[in-house]
Amino acid sequence: VHDFEDSKIMVRSSFGCDIDVLFEEFSETPLASGSVAQVYKAKLRPEYALEGGEQNVAVKIRHPKILDESFIDIELIFLAMNLLPFLTIPFNKDAFLSTLQKQMDFEWEAFNMTTFATNFHEESANGIVGFPQISPDLISECILVMSFAKGKPLSELFTEIDETQQGWVVSGDKAKNDPMSSVKKDLAKDIFDINMKMFLRDNFVHGDMHGGNLLYNGQSVANGLTVLDAGLTVSLPDDVARSFSIFLYSMIMGDVDGIMNKLIEFNDSKK
Repeated sequence: VHDFEDSKIMVRSSFGCDIDVLFEEFSETPLASGSVAQVYKAKLRPEYALEGGEQNVAVKIRHPKILDESFIDIELIFLAMNLLPFLTIPFNKDAFLSTLQKQMDFEWEAFNMTTFATNFHEESANGIVGFPQISPDLISECILVMSFAKGKPLSELFTEIDETQQGWVVSGDKAKNDPMSSVKKDLAKDIFDINMKMFLRDNFVHGDMHGGNLLYNGQSVANGLTVLDAGLTVSLPDDVARSFSIFLYSMIMGDVDGIMNKLIEFNDSKK
């Protein structure tokens, strides 16, 4: 967690004015703090309101030293890999750094979130899933202002478990008497459909969709899900996406030759 004074400095350097010029209210205590940034609850002044007049927002502010710290960490990791030849990293250093840099640049996250909102406009209209609205006026590489999403993390709806014997066992009575059981099944179906659309239709996949980044608001699926933290996304290049589609089709049709041809094509090993 970084100090609130650091956040004020970053707002001033990003937008050329103090926090109270942009916000009527701004909580000094962050709602959450992660490895890259921390999030505050705030209320925009009317002249900076989001589309539709929404003033209640979440403000994501990057930790001030995270860029330097991350660069040092990556250099140390790859130095260790070079010194220990029996260890390998299954990705290219430059590609990994590019992905990491995008995750720390909130202008990319704004682009990702807007793209998801466009891709899922029908599902959003039907109340199945939504994405926070991004402020187009208050955005920089280290600050992201978005509509405040109501609800509780989906992880809090999971059935409680007891650590017994040799592993994790679902608590029997609580599982049987769970009043949210049918809702959870419907939510699981919707989440599956959301992911399949990202993977198979859009080729634009949220790279960190765990229970903490999904908010559930209400007691029925009609109240919908809100997807947060779109800093990390994954897409296949067009030529690879085409080949992968053929591979999936071959799997569905039981075409062994087609499957083997694509597996050989995907193998980029030099051996």
